[in-house]
Amino acid sequence: MGKEDNKKRIESFTATQLGIFDEEVIRYAEINQLTDWPDHSRFPLNFDSRKVESIILDELKQSHNPLIITGFTSLDYLIDFVADLPDNTPETISILLGSEPTPARRSHYRLEKKTLPQEVADYWLEAGIALYLCHKVMIFIEMLKERRVMARFISDQKHKLHAKIYLGDHSASLGSSNFSYTGFRKQFEANARFDSSKEPKRYREVKQIAENYWSLGEDYNEQLIDLLNQLLKLVSWEEALARACGELLEGEWAQQYIKTGNFGYGNELWPSQKAGIAQALWMVENVGSVLVADATGSGKTRMGAYLLRAIMDRIWSTGRARKDITVMVCPPNIVRDSWEKEAGECGLPLETLSHGILSRQTSDKFTHTLNLVRRAQSLAVDEAHNFLNLQSARTRSLLGNMADVMVMFTATPINKGVGDLLRIVDLLGADNLEDSSLKLFEQLERRSRKNKKQFVTTKEERLAMQREVQRFTLRRTKSMLNRMVKEQPLLYRDERGLACRYPKHTPRIY
Repeated sequence: MGKEDNKKRIESFTATQLGIFDEEVIRYAEINQLTDWPDHSRFPLNFDSRKVESIILDELKQSHNPLIITGFTSLDYLIDFVADLPDNTPETISILLGSEPTPARRSHYRLEKKTLPQEVADYWLEAGIALYLCHKVMIFIEMLKERRVMARFISDQKHKLHAKIYLGDHSASLGSSNFSYTGFRKQFEANARFDSSKEPKRYREVKQIAENYWSLGEDYNEQLIDLLNQLLKLVSWEEALARACGELLEGEWAQQYIKTGNFGYGNELWPSQKAGIAQALWMVENVGSVLVADATGSGKTRMGAYLLRAIMDRIWSTGRARKDITVMVCPPNIVRDSWEKEAGECGLPLETLSHGILSRQTSDKFTHTLNLVRRAQSLAVDEAHNFLNLQSARTRSLLGNMADVMVMFTATPINKGVGDLLRIVDLLGADNLEDSSLKLFEQLERRSRKNKKQFVTTKEERLAMQREVQRFTLRRTKSMLNRMVKEQPLLYRDERGLACRYPKHTPRIY
């Protein structure tokens, strides 16, 4: 495809999808329209649908005695890959762990240098292994004991190993990609692959380099087994549950889904925003919808834009994406401008629609706006407390949507008690409820229609409703957010570098 054709595709794409955004998002479109790349099987890259792992992992799986040379921070990805291999295929797996990059100029000097095993232990005992890998760690330990996995390291501290080489029976690859999630899927990498039948000389030369490095290594199996056993420390079920809850709430697991630093030049997300995105993603994954009800001034708009971007990426990864995938219904003017600005910062193609248009059924734009809402794959609503009246045209407009994911934002989720809870459930989608809760809500709905003025519920019914709504509600109060700021005050700064927190509230009677 020529440059002129490519330019026309970009202009068409940005005109139909990204016309409301700034130059950062247009740059995103340009990057993803690049097509002039070498053969992916010869130069594995992470770009668009191309992934390094699709080439290298398949080759390693089909080899009898593959050799992997990578940095020690790849240990978790190695464990995940090796533990999933079928029995006796490959016969043996050789892993040579190298060091990670160090500053070009040392800032301080030590009388005693750390050995590589000490560096590996220090790193992983601090970082820890993800809970979901525990079973695979046990499998990996058994493979080390059986010598089906052979691990080595080079002890020469003057010449540290920093190579990344993946040697299979029929091809050899080398380049910048670490054997990791980011190296094999996310980062822009440069790798070259040599097929043993098409480029036999190059293959033999890379194989010679890899095997020479392997021969310089020392056995690391026993030390690695000791380290993995430390990472698998037995704890009580209470501690295990607490750690799982902490991991979920703190949101470290979701950092790979949060697109920061790729678009625009804004500040880094606050820790409270990152944790909120992680918790909301968990709710979307397990419930299907989420109500974000953080206190006013918590940065919901910025957090919401990155959350919607993460949801969009998830939809694209499943292959179920439609053309009109993310629609935001919000108040006009300043609020709408804020959503468009934050969407542009994180590269989110977002169609923003005004509350007012949905309220005016006689407007020329109403039919078009209603169609956008109803065919959106991800539908978001800001100031959702304005949509709790079933008699209003704008509320009825939302009820007919076909969205896979519904995200609502508000600082005042409950104004009038039980009636508001029922409306929220209607908007978020009753099909996401548990069977017992669905039955309760249907009973309450029928009761409210029969006797609207004297609608009474029992204490047990109200508690059951609250428990159900909590499953898809993200709610942090001002005091909760201030406690998070207190833990890491330097990470909560605005665009001018000023500290951000809620002021102390001192009420007085006058």
